[in-house]
Amino acid sequence: MRKKIFRIFTFAIVVAGLVIPSSVLAEQGKVYLGPAMAYNMDAFNGQMDDDNAYGFNFVLGYDLTDHLAIEAQFDKINELGVNNPVTYDGDADLQAYSLNVKYFPAKTRDKINGYLTVGLGWMEAEMSKNCSAVKKGSGTEDDMWGKFGVGSDFVVSDKITFFLEADYSQGFKDLNPIDFFSGKIGFKIYP
Repeated sequence: MRKKIFRIFTFAIVVAGLVIPSSVLAEQGKVYLGPAMAYNMDAFNGQMDDDNAYGFNFVLGYDLTDHLAIEAQFDKINELGVNNPVTYDGDADLQAYSLNVKYFPAKTRDKINGYLTVGLGWMEAEMSKNCSAVKKGSGTEDDMWGKFGVGSDFVVSDKITFFLEADYSQGFKDLNPIDFFSGKIGFKIYP
């Protein structure tokens, strides 16, 4: 059932991309791609000490207009701690894919540009065997997840932009116990 939902979700993204008039994209659009490093702080409980982990992020995006962009995003986080003695214990390795929308309220081509972002996608979590956040006998869970956040683009040239982003991510259904804050620093290349 989950794989069917994921296929439908992916198909809807492809169809939406084909429906957007190419004349609008040709006038406004610019493709970009780039990596980012992330520091992730779990929100499983109130303790933010040794539960945190570094991660990697990669985006492939498209500026639809001066105020709107879409991104396909991949996140990889290793050993995010799940250390709540009441309900969870262990580590989670996360792989996540999402489709994000970015809104730039006042975007300019030669300055710092603040934005809001929201995304929805699919996450796979591989839990350590002692982690009670997953069902007994299962070390891997996958389901939908969502994120929202704020960030700033720092335009260096027509081809390179650095960015800082802070966001909150939450898993749904089987991944409901997984939620975390991320701080990201990276760059985008406009080929």
